[in-house]
Amino acid sequence: MAIDIKHIDFLNTDDRELLGDLTETFKKFKLHNFETQRAISRFFERNRDETWSYNGKSLTEFYSPNKQARIQNCNNWAEFAKFVDNSEIKQIKSNACGNHLLCPFCASRKASKIQKRVEDFFYLFSDDIKSKNLKVRQTKEDVINNEFDLIISEHTKKSYEKVLKNQGNILDKNWYYIVLTVVNDSDIDKCFNHLRDSFSNVRQLIKDFKKGNNGTTVFKVSGGLYSIEITYNQYNNTFHPHINLMLAFDKPIKDVKMYPSKKLKNQTKIMYNSKILSEEWKFITGDSYITSVTPLPIDRNNHNLLKKNLMEILKYSLKFNSMDSDVMVDLYPHLFKKRLFGTLGFMYGLGLDSIKIEEFITDRKFYIFVMNYVNGIYRFQPKKTEIIMNEYDENGVLYNNDTILFNKVENLLKIKNPFENVYALKNLANDFVHSEPEFFSDLEIDILQKKGFPIFKFKFKKSLD
Repeated sequence: MAIDIKHIDFLNTDDRELLGDLTETFKKFKLHNFETQRAISRFFERNRDETWSYNGKSLTEFYSPNKQARIQNCNNWAEFAKFVDNSEIKQIKSNACGNHLLCPFCASRKASKIQKRVEDFFYLFSDDIKSKNLKVRQTKEDVINNEFDLIISEHTKKSYEKVLKNQGNILDKNWYYIVLTVVNDSDIDKCFNHLRDSFSNVRQLIKDFKKGNNGTTVFKVSGGLYSIEITYNQYNNTFHPHINLMLAFDKPIKDVKMYPSKKLKNQTKIMYNSKILSEEWKFITGDSYITSVTPLPIDRNNHNLLKKNLMEILKYSLKFNSMDSDVMVDLYPHLFKKRLFGTLGFMYGLGLDSIKIEEFITDRKFYIFVMNYVNGIYRFQPKKTEIIMNEYDENGVLYNNDTILFNKVENLLKIKNPFENVYALKNLANDFVHSEPEFFSDLEIDILQKKGFPIFKFKFKKSLD
């Protein structure tokens, strides 16, 4: 196992096992990103003699040297917090690259964060709300999901109250997992745009239904989630984009039936479908009729089943990064800033479409330990030896113009004139903090220039002297 956990007294056996599993996943992500970097190099080599561009952007605008470096070094260092109140571990900081279409770590972090928000929303409708506080074994997704509070957010609670008033209990609705496809094509833009435009018509039908224009459509949807998945057939060199949806209907779709599908390892796979929905989808697309419509058993008291169904939807919008690296790199410019995930109807107000990674802010007590990736091994060591709490002044920060501290940083970084480039010094200092956690055991540095004197902005607990 590529992990080295030094003496960290506050980590128990389960914690160490969890971190071991997590770093094995991190190692796979690291190998994936290394191969992505090699694929980008091959992409540049193939287009070396051409003036390559897409939508007015050059090759280096999609794959700048800085972006390539961030992808290759993604999650090389990180900070973790172990909370005192429930022994939960959370990754609170890392040098993540933020390219979720290319990087599996960033994709997983975004998906698990969305999943947590949706789980909380659904859970508020559950009968047995006390079960949320039961001690359960923490998963790898829980560690990286960027959600730090035990309580459900006020925004989610307000969305719940609004939906409950207007829709009633959404767990009493008829839920379906639906897949809508279009015909494969070697031109990704052609088939992707065809799918997107066809789905826009479906969304309009849903909006019309919400306004009271029932019509004859089968898409009488009150709310749900969708994600776009793209697969690649290497044998005929075609792309297959399709939409995965988790939708709530006030009334059941009448003609949903089971159909035997192809045999896999001597077992016949059972598929569900609706002839009415399939025919309407073909009318919308003009050429595509392959769909699936599977009833989802939403049990108010079965939290694990709900979680499984949610992940089936969320994982598909991020499955793109599991493609062959060369295909993925070729495809990336075509999907750059394209919407691959969204909400419909009563779920729109949750704000999942524009979810962001947040800064670690909490009132909970915790220990901190750090992770560094060195020579193929993830090394963990404590950053704090005592329980701490975040402490801030009325402006949210603590300022210090300690000359001794400044001299230490200046000498360590070998910089003669730090005022030449304040931002460069800031970046170097941050890198040094995480490469030498034992020295900077209590410090996060931000360096500002104010009236010709360096001001150090800290979140610190004790002096380095």
